[in-house]
Amino acid sequence: MDTLKRLISLCFLLSGLPSPCVAVCTGETYTYNSSLTICYWLVLSEQTAQLSQDICVSEGGNLAYIPDQGALDTVNGLKTNAGHQFSPEFYIGYRVYGTVVYVWDTNIEPTFTPWKSGQPSTVSAECVVTFNLDGTWWDEACDTAYKAMCSDYSPKPGPSTTPQPTTITTTTTTSTTLHPTTTTTMTTTTTTPQSTSTTMSTTTPPNCVPCACYTNTTNNQTVEEFREEVRKKLLVDTSTLSSSIRKKTSASDPRPSAAAVGYVGIILLTMVFGGIILMDAGNIVRCGKVLVNLTKKIVP
Repeated sequence: MDTLKRLISLCFLLSGLPSPCVAVCTGETYTYNSSLTICYWLVLSEQTAQLSQDICVSEGGNLAYIPDQGALDTVNGLKTNAGHQFSPEFYIGYRVYGTVVYVWDTNIEPTFTPWKSGQPSTVSAECVVTFNLDGTWWDEACDTAYKAMCSDYSPKPGPSTTPQPTTITTTTTTSTTLHPTTTTTMTTTTTTPQSTSTTMSTTTPPNCVPCACYTNTTNNQTVEEFREEVRKKLLVDTSTLSSSIRKKTSASDPRPSAAAVGYVGIILLTMVFGGIILMDAGNIVRCGKVLVNLTKKIVP
């Protein structure tokens, strides 16, 4: 179901049409600061960090924003419920520049950074992943193929506010009866200093209204049943494949060499079986005579 939803979203993006709304949270939800409900879900295909971000955006979110330990516990539970608690790394929505970490492609520095001991390790690894049962963070090269984790919320800086220059025009007109009218124009330009504001916003797909999330209460048994249902729907009858049909079809070979090989084979087989029969010809004749004599005795 998630794969079908992802393909539909990508088709809408490529066609230039607005992406359809996602009505419910398909993963796990977490309430941050008692007011913001964040939905998390997994991307189980493996690709680079930028392609992972593109997939999350196509599904109405971004690479996962994890604001505190409660959110980290939620995503760890999400991996465990999906059977990937020991899977390799999952990309999340952070970048490392030197020794400083930022929310993906912004200048926002998070206050919660649960790095593994010794991390971040190198200046060349600029992307961040969550790893293993405890979900601690590691820095990795952005072009490595990993799974990904998305959320429908990520803090983004608001637009810069730069007021336009204010122009004040004063016109003074002096008239006399002896000379032509003289007009003097004085222009004063006042520019308001630039100011930049940063706001926190929730990412919402174009032309969509915010959709309510629900808390996932499915148990492991229900998940297994769902997986089995999907597996049965995806099974292909191999007997109808062209490759299976061709295995049972003999194709003619018009080449003279192929015919010659066939004739040689027939001759060799005839000689082998004919030789065996000739070597036993005496026994065959004697058996024939015995059968004839027995027949005469039985039939008067």
